[in-house]
Amino acid sequence: MQTAIEMTELVMAHSSPPGGMAFFDLIASVRGDPSMLGYISVIERAWRELDLAGVLCLDNRPILYLKVFDQPSSQRERVNLQRLFWNQGVANILVLADPQSVYIYSGLAKPSDDTPDKENEDALVERLTYVGYVQNLKSFHHNLATGHFYAENPSRFDPNDSVDALLLNNLRHCAMH
Repeated sequence: MQTAIEMTELVMAHSSPPGGMAFFDLIASVRGDPSMLGYISVIERAWRELDLAGVLCLDNRPILYLKVFDQPSSQRERVNLQRLFWNQGVANILVLADPQSVYIYSGLAKPSDDTPDKENEDALVERLTYVGYVQNLKSFHHNLATGHFYAENPSRFDPNDSVDALLLNNLRHCAMH
């Protein structure tokens, strides 16, 4: 079982992304980077509400939020965090890592309903072991940067399931009635 110290290594493993990407493991680093000016308040809110360990950005736009647990997380906890994440509508990927597993969630998939079903986490793209995730992190970063990750998982990244699409559909419905 990984300890909290080893989980900190997971955060450090994100700190060498490919060109065009930047990983921030401190909110102060986001505030201090002038290129992030347009996203500071959004990232601060996510950091506070989700208790993030880091944010990965591509071309100065947040694309991945990382949260690290020091003990195994419950499905209900993960589904609730994905709901908060989806509702923000900014980043595409939420990575929830606990000492046993790493869960990759989509920010463009509607959250599961209020009664999570072990067989049905609609927004879950992939579950990996901690070691498997770390070993493939460079490839994962590259696939995010090139868009290959999204192309491999199109049903999990449908823009029609984003919070913005839902809100626009609700507005259209209200305007028609």
